[in-house]
Amino acid sequence: MHMSASATSYLLLDYTGDALLPTGYDEVTTEVAWLEAASALPDGSTAPPLILVRGAELCGWAKVWWEARGGEVNKCASPSKELLQVCSKLTIEQAKLLLQELPAAQKAANSVELLTLLYPATVSWLPISAHPTADTLQKHIAHWLLWVADQTAGWPEHHRPVVQAVVTAYQMHHPQVAPLWLTDPTEAAQAIRQWLGVASEGSIQAVLAPGLSWLGAFPLALPPTWQEQVRSAFAESLPAVTADSAAAVVATQAWWAQHLRPEQPAAVRVTAAHVLADFVRNNPAAASLALLKNLETELPPALINQLRPLVAPPVPPPLPTSPAEVLTWTTQAYLPYRQWQVANKQDAATQLVGKAAREFGNWLLQVYPTQLLDAVHPYQQLYWSKQANRPGPNEVVIWVIADGLGWADAQNLLRLIADESANKSNGALAATLAQPCFGLLPTITSHTKEPLRWGVPFSHLAQADTTAPPDLKSNANLAAAAAKAQPGSLLVWRPYDPDPIYHQQVDADVARDLVQGALYTLATRIATAANAVPPGPAVRVLITTDHGRLLSDSPREMLAPSTCKVEGRTAHLLADAPAVRPAPDTDEVRWLDPKLFCLPNWVGVALGEAAFRIPVGETTHGGRAPYPHGGVWPEEVVLPWLELVRDAGPVKVAASLTGAGRAGFPGVAQLRLRNDSRHHLTVVHVSIRFGAATPHIVPLHQPSVPLKTIDVSIDLPSWPHSSEVQSGQLVVVVETADGKQASFPVDANLTNTGLQDRGVDIGAEFGF
Repeated sequence: MHMSASATSYLLLDYTGDALLPTGYDEVTTEVAWLEAASALPDGSTAPPLILVRGAELCGWAKVWWEARGGEVNKCASPSKELLQVCSKLTIEQAKLLLQELPAAQKAANSVELLTLLYPATVSWLPISAHPTADTLQKHIAHWLLWVADQTAGWPEHHRPVVQAVVTAYQMHHPQVAPLWLTDPTEAAQAIRQWLGVASEGSIQAVLAPGLSWLGAFPLALPPTWQEQVRSAFAESLPAVTADSAAAVVATQAWWAQHLRPEQPAAVRVTAAHVLADFVRNNPAAASLALLKNLETELPPALINQLRPLVAPPVPPPLPTSPAEVLTWTTQAYLPYRQWQVANKQDAATQLVGKAAREFGNWLLQVYPTQLLDAVHPYQQLYWSKQANRPGPNEVVIWVIADGLGWADAQNLLRLIADESANKSNGALAATLAQPCFGLLPTITSHTKEPLRWGVPFSHLAQADTTAPPDLKSNANLAAAAAKAQPGSLLVWRPYDPDPIYHQQVDADVARDLVQGALYTLATRIATAANAVPPGPAVRVLITTDHGRLLSDSPREMLAPSTCKVEGRTAHLLADAPAVRPAPDTDEVRWLDPKLFCLPNWVGVALGEAAFRIPVGETTHGGRAPYPHGGVWPEEVVLPWLELVRDAGPVKVAASLTGAGRAGFPGVAQLRLRNDSRHHLTVVHVSIRFGAATPHIVPLHQPSVPLKTIDVSIDLPSWPHSSEVQSGQLVVVVETADGKQASFPVDANLTNTGLQDRGVDIGAEFGF
């Protein structure tokens, strides 16, 4: 600011030469100018002239002359020197340059404020408290690295001390991430790549690893330039194309496992999935069922459907006998093959599916009355619904009973919910459980939704306690209800979707798009409602459905008795009809005894692929029924029970491989894995590579429950030499409830019992 001419009665001296010139004053910088000003003064006057004398030597001369005359002087403050008090790393010349560039710099109270004045774009994130939350510090480091990496032209020399002063202060206050406050753009870019998990193996800096591990996943959306860098890095790291199909599959799976690091944000993982999808499309030999299953959790269904024809899933093995094994058979063997069969429409595959589905239906009808109607085993849907009706005192439970949500749609819904809730203010929803279970028969809403809601078979509804508050209808404001929920509350929401869409007479592609839109709407409403519950109580979201449906359309070929009402693949006695079996069993229809199946009356269910013809007056209507339900095919009966938890925390796994063996010979090691999270996991496989050998992938498919340890024996075809152990690449891949996979390093603690070990200098042992 300029001082007014009347602001001082002193001769103003500026020894440093950078004081601001007061309003109305002239600047004196030479001896000649000083002599002219002094000679113009009246004789004997001590009233100072309106001048500002600059320069140390000239100020000294003027001071002596003026004081000898009887006048007083005032030494002006130096903004440059004052700036040195703010940022001691500056030289006086650098401070002057800063003030010339930005006069407002003299207002800065510290180096951080000074840097924000120089670079206003940093003001929203650069200042940070002395004790920030972990989340705040995580975002701050990410902003800093992105900003530094963007300074590719370099900083002006007089800016560098300010940057370094800020870094020094932050490193002192936050030593756990000190190495990450980098000032070199190239080093900052490399740190970002390492944080995102896309750094090349040779460029990884060990000094950054502890800080990045402490920070967790990269928290910010990537700018477009970085999105392209990530895509390029993934594309460059893809395995080489090979004519050997088996080797290509192994190499591709190993590449995917290496790029499933937990610190990767979702956008980076999706980019990796797109790059891999393009690679597989151009190199079909690298496609595998396991890889497609992995990509399903990251890519849109339309893109996955383009990839399905590349690989035929294995034909489902013979149907097992126990309920738990049949559920695994359905989700892991039957449904993948069924989806492929629908996409490819091959006659042989269609016949295989029909045969497998009939075997399932016959088994189901035999064991259902004695093993599937109770509520004591996790493979029974009533087991879960009974628990849902008993929320804990310190939680809010939102129970969503969708209509006609099959297993595949449920997996898609989980992915959409994760996307929609990722940045919610009260914490994201994470899927912690995805349990397949046997639904009730017949698979139509009128006979299943109420029993499911109250956790009892249909014939026991009269005795059930149904005094809870009314459920929320499909069009209710779920978020508003959640915002008012108190700890111990149970909110039950019954949306109609996606069932009505499947019953529309539209092309399959149109139906898929419409269903995707309905699932997106469900995901948005669920994520919004969970976020609406105020902080404090735990929040659980339960999702299930009243029935599944066929994955294809069905010919309306079967005739129902006139005493029955037809609903898709079910025919049940009218209320005023005699309570007797309407017709004998056939190869296509089985009639369910109401006493055995706990039903109000006789019900006929389709055993084959056909649906019932629709009665129209005195005749019936045929044609094809789009995605009907009511029968006993696996996709109609095996239903999802999903659990999501708000702010569940990340997946954490600690794993080690221990054992002793002779180098070069087969051996057995022990894999120990501890699940240090709240997530139910499946240990998919472990990838082991020593030296230049091809990765050895060991399928496991072991369940891992929260906060428990499991031990698994691992066969090694060739025990590693000691020199190979430390540089080995060992990764365990786990799968979360929503089908997403993550990889974790495995500590190798393998010892060698043989003399012929390349890691041991035998001559040195004996003094040779």
